[in-house]
Amino acid sequence: MVLPSHPTRLVADRLAGSRESQDLLAALDLLLDDRRALVAWLRSTVADPERLDRVAAASYWHANGFAKLVLHDGPGFRIRLHVWPAGEDRRGEPDPHSHRWDFASTVLAGAGLEVVEYEELLTSVSGEDAETVRYAYYGRSLVPDTKVFLRRDREFEVLIGDRYETVTTRIHTVAPKGDDLVATLLVQGPHTNPAAVVYGEGLDARGSLGHAVDADAVRALVTGVVAALDARG
Repeated sequence: MVLPSHPTRLVADRLAGSRESQDLLAALDLLLDDRRALVAWLRSTVADPERLDRVAAASYWHANGFAKLVLHDGPGFRIRLHVWPAGEDRRGEPDPHSHRWDFASTVLAGAGLEVVEYEELLTSVSGEDAETVRYAYYGRSLVPDTKVFLRRDREFEVLIGDRYETVTTRIHTVAPKGDDLVATLLVQGPHTNPAAVVYGEGLDARGSLGHAVDADAVRALVTGVVAALDARG
């Protein structure tokens, strides 16, 4: 994708030598250091019909009701915007899971996120750990593996301006807070694992793939994020 150089070139230059989780966090900081340029980039993304179509083609609605928008696909990294439209009873990502790549993230708009991290155990030590099925997730398929136990390890909130990184070994769930639009900006590193893990009972791969997002929806979502940023001043 050919995008304005200011946000993306700085990120590309920062990640040219290394794409470890701390590098991704530093690259995210570069995006956020010039908020005016970030907002201008978001506006230009939806103002250019060809670029808007490319973003829509690379993006999708997650099965749990939020949009995963790929704003930039660079060599070995992506810049993504995740948007939960305003509404009640939004699911986020309720099944504990990991990712095939490291990423750094921040909340741009809304009340923030609730994150729970887990530790996988082969046997329950306390008797209070939840027994569940571990699946291997290859992006297009879920393959059941074995039964394991999950122990809650840490719970925390991510609010506007908070920045955090997630590595491929971290198991977590994510839920949006409040009822207003929530948006997060991510810098995603390269694929380092062939599969992620997902935990649950009777999971159906067909329900995990989501569905296409069209250009009109991308325009409305990004415009909503820009409006929220403008309202903050």
